Amino acid sequence: MKITKPLDYAVYHHASEIPEIWDEIAGAEKRLHRKAIALCEESGLPDIRYYYVVIQKSGQPLAIAYFQLLRFGPGHINVPEQPTMAHRFLKGYFSCIKPSILVAGHLFRHDHPSFAFSNALLTPADAFKVYEWCIDKVLKISHATGVFVKDCPGIFVPYFQNHACGYRSLPNDIIMEMHIPEDWKSFGDYEEALKHKYLQRSKKVRKSIKQLEVKELCGEELALELPNIYNLYRKVAENQLVAFGYLNEQYFDRLKTQLGEDYKVYGFYLNGELVAYSSVLLGEGIYDMYYLGMDYEHNKKLQLYFNMLFHGLENAIASGMPRIVMGRTALEAKAVLGCTPEYLYNFYKVSNPAIAWIVQYTQRLFMQQTKPTWQDRHPFKSSLYPSLTTSE
Repeated sequence: MKITKPLDYAVYHHASEIPEIWDEIAGAEKRLHRKAIALCEESGLPDIRYYYVVIQKSGQPLAIAYFQLLRFGPGHINVPEQPTMAHRFLKGYFSCIKPSILVAGHLFRHDHPSFAFSNALLTPADAFKVYEWCIDKVLKISHATGVFVKDCPGIFVPYFQNHACGYRSLPNDIIMEMHIPEDWKSFGDYEEALKHKYLQRSKKVRKSIKQLEVKELCGEELALELPNIYNLYRKVAENQLVAFGYLNEQYFDRLKTQLGEDYKVYGFYLNGELVAYSSVLLGEGIYDMYYLGMDYEHNKKLQLYFNMLFHGLENAIASGMPRIVMGRTALEAKAVLGCTPEYLYNFYKVSNPAIAWIVQYTQRLFMQQTKPTWQDRHPFKSSLYPSLTTSE
């Protein structure tokens, strides 16, 4: 179907208002169904408003789009104990201006689509035109400062790169992952594949976990620990220069209620005290390590972060998952474990030149703080790298 006539659209701010046709267009993409996308809204996440859009032509539904509008404030800038002039400037700027960012996608998930269309009615090229048109419409009605197309679907990447008007690419966005060999049945198989120095390091790190009690949290036990889990989550979230939104206690609880056994939370206890937690999303052959939190003082002594990564890898192997995803942060640590980078595509557009300068300034400062001082590692024996020669 060629886009030759004007399109119509309907915008909803509450998932309960969305018509049933939404789920029909979403089809097999369950994460975009009404019940799934209602989770953030029902959790009452702070500083976020929602836009659910159904696009039609001559009364026939063509596509759906999901947006989150984040109202940015000084609370989203976390300055260090000894702030620089740049940190003070940003804190002061966001205290005065408080811009809003329209997010095409999900602020808190990397695997969540923001757009679906009828394959029977639209080609990918036409679908992209509809998507771009929809983004521009919601930008206007939301009065957003700019738009961030997060984790752009692969089929649309060439169009955003070559045809979209005014969009910039956000560089060096990496997610670390590992493809697990079929013959690995236990963590011992992973260790057997490691080179000597990485094996010794693994054993040394995992010694400290013997001091900890690790258990899965669910039901009443999870409910009782939610305040502590949230406190540990905030310790990690506030360790970043820029926080693009915050979760709350209700989000963890509702996610468990919605996903059941496909969402797991593990507590790490020292003498009965919760000092760290990790969480994981399961599905489609992927063990996806989700949000985690920890006490940084205990992390220094017990290497909590590395132990949570090892614990996730051990569980992924034991459950027969062919792939584990470990997320966007601490790239060096994950490379040492054997993860490799997967590059994601994100695009943004800001029309106001002054705001655009602030965005680029913040981006540069953020990259300086989180600059990935890492390199690809090859911790496994050469048998796992049949085409690779390395002396490391």
